[in-house]
Amino acid sequence: MKKIKFIAILALSFMVVIAINALVKDKAGPYPRKTKVIVSGITIYAEIADTPKEREAGLSGHLALAENEGLVFVFETPTKPKFWMKDMSFPIDIIWINQSGKVIFITERAEPESYPLTFSPPDPVKYVLEVPAGFVEKKDVEIGDTMVIL
Repeated sequence: MKKIKFIAILALSFMVVIAINALVKDKAGPYPRKTKVIVSGITIYAEIADTPKEREAGLSGHLALAENEGLVFVFETPTKPKFWMKDMSFPIDIIWINQSGKVIFITERAEPESYPLTFSPPDPVKYVLEVPAGFVEKKDVEIGDTMVIL
């Protein structure tokens, strides 16, 4: 009888661990890859969104970003994408970067409450970097700065 209880408790514990891992993975987002992005000399640990599904999801479902975390969107060709704050839980700064790696536009403190308003750059971009609100001001990121993806 003790052996059966032990096996039952062990099996239950195993299922709990699997369920917790699934929840944690789900909150981490759909992005299997991370990279380092250097913008204005600052290293950001960023998830990569380079598929239509990943770009559509954006940071929706994330609860927050740490100070030097972000999400970098990579487009096949330069485009003028429209971003919204649907299903966002926190404000962000959006850094718009052209094909040459230069920051061409910055949207600061985009708020979740702004939905359905959309944000877009004035010219085509190849990359968009989303970082926590206040990052641009705190780190002195400016138009003309460069970005490198490692």
